[in-house]
This record gives sequence, structure tokens and C-alpha cells, in this order.
Amino acid sequence: HYLGAQNLTTSYRLTLIHNMDIQCQLKDTLEMLEKTNATLKDALKARELFISSVSHELRNPLNCLIGNIELLRLEAQDDKWQASLDTCTNSCEVLLGLINNVLDVAKINAGKLELHYQAENFRKIVEKVWSNSQDSLKEKKLQGELYIPRDFPRYVEIDAHRITQILLNLIGNAVKFCEKGFVNVIITWHADSLTDELRK
Repeated sequence: HYLGAQNLTTSYRLTLIHNMDIQCQLKDTLEMLEKTNATLKDALKARELFISSVSHELRNPLNCLIGNIELLRLEAQDDKWQASLDTCTNSCEVLLGLINNVLDVAKINAGKLELHYQAENFRKIVEKVWSNSQDSLKEKKLQGELYIPRDFPRYVEIDAHRITQILLNLIGNAVKFCEKGFVNVIITWHADSLTDELRK
């Protein structure tokens, strides 16, 4: 009986020591995970600050360029120059949109992305994006048409910036992955989904 009790005691001590070792390992693992998590958070904050800073530095000269193009537009009388200035303005705005896309990724990761809805001229937005894609179509010798129904409402409550991003990506990818043929953009709408104020 004494030997049996002694064996049980020894077994209990070994089990206790083993459990203590596991607890120590778990504690060390948790501490390591906490340090890793803290390091990751610091890295994400640093990245967001970097993106914000770089984007700000890029947007300033682009906005300045757009402003000077508008001044040139006031001086230019020739239609050809006006068309060239339109292309310059559109290109700058596309670059500005790309910079904003980078900022949006940071906002999405931080859970801070917001949508801003207001009545916008949707037809004008689509036509502008389509105009920007013409050079890409010509470079790849592709044909393309934009179709917007005549009865399409003049104003639609949307987030113009996000819609522009979506259209740029959709049309850009369509042109990019189309080796030959044509790229058509067809806009449709459902009257039941619009409010009375926007059916104009």
C-alpha cells in the first residue's frame, strides 16, 4: 500500500510539473502573440501615415496642374487646343482618382470607408470616363460604343467618386483583356428603383 501511494504521489507530481510547463509555454506564446500584434498595429499605423503623406504630396501638384490647365483653357481659342486641354484635365483627374484609390484601400483596412450620396449627372460621369478610355481603345485597335438610353434620368443619387472608380476599373479591364474586336458599354436602369425626385 505504501509503494502504491508513493507511486501515485510521484505520478501526481509529474502531472503537476507537466501542467506547469504547459502553462508556462502558453504564457510565453500569449506574450509573443501580444508583442507580434502590437508590432503589426504599429506597422499598419506607419503604413497609413506614409500613404496619407505621400498621397497628399502627390495631390497638391496635380491640383495645381489642373488649375493651370483651366487658366490655359481661358486663353486658348482654337478648338483643337481646347480638346487637348480637355484630355490633359481628364488624365490628371484619372491620376488623382488612382491616388484616391490608394487612400481608399487604407481606409477599407481601417474600417473607415464612407459613401457620400447626392444627386449627380450620371450620363456626364459615364461619358467622361468613356472619353478617357478612347486612347487605350485606339492603341489596341479596338472598336467601342457607349449606349445610354434617351429616357435615362438626368440626375441619380450616387457617390460620384465611387461610381467613377468602378467605371474606370470595369472599362479599363475590358480594354486590357480584349485582344481584338470591340468593347461596348451599355447603361440600363429600372424606373422602380428611383425616387420621384430623381425621375427628371
